[in-house]
Amino acid sequence: GQVVAVVFRNLDRRTELDVAGRERQVQSPENAILHPGNNVTSRERKDGREFLVAESDGEVIVEDTTVHVVLMHRVTGDVGLQSGNIQFQGMVQVDGSVTKGYYVMAGGDLLVKKTVEAALVSSDAELRIDEGFKGGGKGVARTKGSFAARFAEHGTILAVGDVYVEYSMLHCRVKCNGKLQTGSEDSRIVGGTIKAKFGGEMTELGNHRETKTYVSFGQDYLIEDQIEKLQRRIDRLKEQIAVAARKADEARQLGNDDAEPHNRQAATLRKKLRSFELKVFTLRERFEQHFDSEVRVAGTIHPGVIFESHGRTYEVSRPLHRASVYFDLESASIKVVEGTNGQPP
Repeated sequence: GQVVAVVFRNLDRRTELDVAGRERQVQSPENAILHPGNNVTSRERKDGREFLVAESDGEVIVEDTTVHVVLMHRVTGDVGLQSGNIQFQGMVQVDGSVTKGYYVMAGGDLLVKKTVEAALVSSDAELRIDEGFKGGGKGVARTKGSFAARFAEHGTILAVGDVYVEYSMLHCRVKCNGKLQTGSEDSRIVGGTIKAKFGGEMTELGNHRETKTYVSFGQDYLIEDQIEKLQRRIDRLKEQIAVAARKADEARQLGNDDAEPHNRQAATLRKKLRSFELKVFTLRERFEQHFDSEVRVAGTIHPGVIFESHGRTYEVSRPLHRASVYFDLESASIKVVEGTNGQPP
């Protein structure tokens, strides 16, 4: 719906004033030749102007005399000093890497052909990193769809859908409302914190060094995110209320009329506080809802792995082979079944 170009046609010779106020003749320009291309439509006006209008979100490109709106933005090299940060409403493809400290934000699918290094990559659809995600403790990959990479290490992965890593995942913070899956027979997940609504399927979990690896499953962890955000706002409101109340007390002690504005501010903040606390209460009830899930491990679950669901924990104390881990609603506890080849009991 946005106008991307205006073509002026059949303009008559006319007069204008120059900077000294003198009238002068203006030569009519030649009729422009500009055509609508992909995802662009033409709308003619009676005054001789032609409006070229975008039919979809995308990037405007002019090739010769044709105007296109393309649905994908492509970076032929790395995202870095030369390209700058990338923010695009449609699909984005990066042929190189996303280097440290930069970001790519896509309104559609995001494909990175090489690596993401201590950067922010965000997609409103699917997110794929062909080589790997080297978070360096600062990198964040977030997507409203599913996430896929060859490997991931020392980064944060947030996904509304599934998370798939072909080989290894080392010391990552993962939160997804789908499943966590690994691909190869040699794949392993070691260290970090994993929260997956529907559990996951993997080959190896933890290692022989008993590295602490936390796995939560069976709950909606996006709701948990909302609770945490609201709780931070509640904490800030409490601090603001305390400041307003203190200023009101100080004004009363001084015997001036400044106490009332602070009292009104505190009352407004308390009303907002009650609203947020009610939202948190409702969200906590929703967070307690259980979703059928299990963690299936075809290889070994090593000591040092800690499972959690609905506030219950199970710490692995000996190697478990071909095991399925699930939450038993009847006993409200985490159960483990060995020798299942990673299949549910």
